Amino acid sequence: MHPALKVESLSKGYDKQIVISDVTFSLQEGEIGCLLGPSGSGKTTLLRTIAGFEQVLSGEIWVENSKVVSRGFSLPPEKRQIGMLFQDYSLFPHLTVFENVGFGLRSMKNPQKKGHIFDLLVTVGLEEEARKYPHELSGGQQQRVALARALAPRPRLLLLDEPFSNLDVTLRERLSMEVRDIIKEQHTTALMVTHNQQEAFAIADRIGVISEGQLQQWDSAHVIYHIPANGFVAAFVGEGALLPGTVVDSRRVECGLGILEGSFTSPCPTGCSVDILIRPEDIIHEDDSPLKAMVTHKTFRGPNILYALCLPNGDSVLALVPSHHRHNVGQKIGIRPQVEDIVVYTRGEVCAGIPDIHEGHEFQVHC
Repeated sequence: MHPALKVESLSKGYDKQIVISDVTFSLQEGEIGCLLGPSGSGKTTLLRTIAGFEQVLSGEIWVENSKVVSRGFSLPPEKRQIGMLFQDYSLFPHLTVFENVGFGLRSMKNPQKKGHIFDLLVTVGLEEEARKYPHELSGGQQQRVALARALAPRPRLLLLDEPFSNLDVTLRERLSMEVRDIIKEQHTTALMVTHNQQEAFAIADRIGVISEGQLQQWDSAHVIYHIPANGFVAAFVGEGALLPGTVVDSRRVECGLGILEGSFTSPCPTGCSVDILIRPEDIIHEDDSPLKAMVTHKTFRGPNILYALCLPNGDSVLALVPSHHRHNVGQKIGIRPQVEDIVVYTRGEVCAGIPDIHEGHEFQVHC
């Protein structure tokens, strides 16, 4: 069975600068993938290369069982049967919603065309707005029109370039789930680009984390969050802290939280010096615990407060605590570690691999 999308050893550059380096991944039919990375990481260039808007240096791209790119060969974009949802929607202002959705269906016979357009408008919940023009719609409605238009020709693959970036936070969260449901209902294979990890988690079956043109990890959201392949992924995805530690034996490691016991994500010999990834949810607030940590910073998040805590040995961790437990900076609170999968890296590996990735999220690391 051929993957719906296969990218193999793909590289792309401008002049002497490499933008995408030896990228390989695949999507099965009906899966939604997401390219996640900071600004300038190469994710949009990769998407445009798959669409056919950019030429490659080397590698191959397959859509279903058709090769669309190889060295010296590139199928024109209009022949790839790929749909594209752009960041600005690109709706035609002089056409109605109905006409916008049907714009790419010139070869379809009229009665069949009208029925197909109406079915799509029902799918995206806009059948009552069919006669309206784009300027009469909200931002969320415009996005759904653009999605319906991209799906209308029944593309073999749908590409989405930062589709929610122009929407406010509340609408973005709701629409991300709606868009996922619509794509799944249409049994369409899709690949999205975003720098927002919450969007990636909400929509994608498979996530590819990209840094400086290299694919760092391609896996499910659960694996990427809980078992990051390297220090960059650990720091970029989610929040957390790195604690220096020493491996005691095959299931135990000693650090500022005491002895942690569990399964190591990668083998480390006894006595090995490591950095241990600790997520905020790994730290349980427990007043009676003998282990005390001092609050050094707090961020109110409605139902929770994110506390930065200083351990007795001077190391720092983060803890996510229900907000009805209110503690002041400088106060000591009881905590208990609850770690099952112990994510470890060779000491110094993370610091060597982290560029400036902190786009508004918390990660405690001392390099």
